Amino acid sequence: MYPPVQKLIDRHNSMNSYTRQNINKKLFDLHESKKLVSKRSAEEIEEISTSVKEMVTQITSEFKTYGDNEFYDVKCIHSVGSMAEGTRIGNPKEFDFIVELKKFSTTNMAKALEIIPIDTIEECATPFGVHHPFQHAHIKVIDTKMKETFKDYILKDEYLNKTLFSPTTRQAVLEYAIGNLGKNILSKNYGTLEITDIPPGKNGPAGSFVLLWKSKDEKLFITIDTVMAIAVSQEMLKDKESIVNDCFKHLKNESCFLLPAGSFQNNRCFKYAFTLTEVERMKSLSDYHKICYRLMKDFVGRDGSVSRAFPSYVLKTVVLRHSEKCEEKNDFFSCIVDIITEMSKTCSHGDFVHLAEHTLFLKQNFVSEAPCDREIYPGLLDDLITLQILEELFPNK
Repeated sequence: MYPPVQKLIDRHNSMNSYTRQNINKKLFDLHESKKLVSKRSAEEIEEISTSVKEMVTQITSEFKTYGDNEFYDVKCIHSVGSMAEGTRIGNPKEFDFIVELKKFSTTNMAKALEIIPIDTIEECATPFGVHHPFQHAHIKVIDTKMKETFKDYILKDEYLNKTLFSPTTRQAVLEYAIGNLGKNILSKNYGTLEITDIPPGKNGPAGSFVLLWKSKDEKLFITIDTVMAIAVSQEMLKDKESIVNDCFKHLKNESCFLLPAGSFQNNRCFKYAFTLTEVERMKSLSDYHKICYRLMKDFVGRDGSVSRAFPSYVLKTVVLRHSEKCEEKNDFFSCIVDIITEMSKTCSHGDFVHLAEHTLFLKQNFVSEAPCDREIYPGLLDDLITLQILEELFPNK
């Protein structure tokens, strides 16, 4: 056990009931503060959410006419991220959507595409000699009609070329759709929602744009991230066990998405995203454990190096695993100590936390062990535990 974590555990174990009760009150008050909970009414937040989804639906419906072959025709959009999960901190100013493409959503998709899971470095050598850091997939196009439709994006060995979803293309599709839709304004009971003049951009695998909510009290700029994806069922995956963590076998019953992998990968590589399962699992948390998650998210987010080391999907996985064995309903302090302890265990195996943490959401299930830098994580954990807010809550006495 790392010394700073053991120190925190010792503090926890030595506290009397009065001190523990006082700390839990401080934690709850922190959660109820304006920083973590929006001052807007639940009714207005719900109206913002439904208005945003309505606007995004209108924008993505314009994707169909971009280009000549309706490559980007949309079957449906899926609300994901913290707003969909009910774990958002502060105002509803960021929304995330998976955009499921219609051309890849046929009833006979299993006969049209072959999904080939890549589980080892040897199965997918890059032209640059770069090791793949996570399990991913290649998509082989089998259907003759689909081969003709996407002929400009089919490699010689019949694999789909991920440049179909290149960052430049994603941005261009959004610019086209927003331009087509024009200055659209949705008027609702609590305010209006409109598209801003801020140009669309790129945010990792997402195309990004900004909406403006105008209420009686203030303006709220809302960032929207949309990720175009291919939906596949588990039946299309050759080796389910190789990509599904044993701890969460229920994932086998869910569909997942394939997104283009990062730029250092070759043009065949797509990564798995069990995003809908992620949303459902987080929504299933008790209100109590959602508070624990928001508090931890706030603590981690207060230090840049800590937040980069413990990305949200790792924190979600740790909290979900904690919640499955925890029956606590009032002792936030005990839960936070346990969550930090579990986070510390992921630090003992590699130079990035997600090297060791085989996450529920499979965004970074590593297939190789990189050289371990054991000096960095004690420092990061110490940064987390000795943040000003934690020192105030957990006095070192």
